[in-house]
Amino acid sequence: MALDAKLLAVVQTIGADIKALFARVMPTIARTTATQASTSTSLTAIANLAAPLVAGATYRITGRVIFQSSGLAVGATMGFVGPAGSNALLVIAIPATALISTGTATVRTSGAAGSGSTTSVVAANTSMVATFDGVVTVGSTAGSFALQFATSGVGTVTVQPGSVLVVEKLL
Repeated sequence: MALDAKLLAVVQTIGADIKALFARVMPTIARTTATQASTSTSLTAIANLAAPLVAGATYRITGRVIFQSSGLAVGATMGFVGPAGSNALLVIAIPATALISTGTATVRTSGAAGSGSTTSVVAANTSMVATFDGVVTVGSTAGSFALQFATSGVGTVTVQPGSVLVVEKLL
């Protein structure tokens, strides 16, 4: 009986160590499950697209936000916010129209928060994907990192289910 108790204790310890190891190396993946619409030009958090960040750590951030715009002249604003004192260096690409051709509006932004915006989109009421890619270094204050969105003018921008945020701890 004493051997069984010792063996159980060893197995529980190993299990806890393995769980802690996976928590360190596995990315956090967040996904939207419902639509979320906005007629506001003020950035708002995208439901479920947030992840906790620990103080002093560095993370790779990737995100794909599926969205629709209610009209060709209704642009989208995509942004992020991280813990106070953090420094994020992200590239945000949003499908947009130009005078001659279509493409993406790409913004390189840094700091604890940032955003990119378009004044028009490629197609109305059609799913498009805005991308986020970069690195966040958290200062001495832990907190949450979240993706945000808004409309850039009069109209509605709607985030679609299946949008994702992937956060990988690097250091």
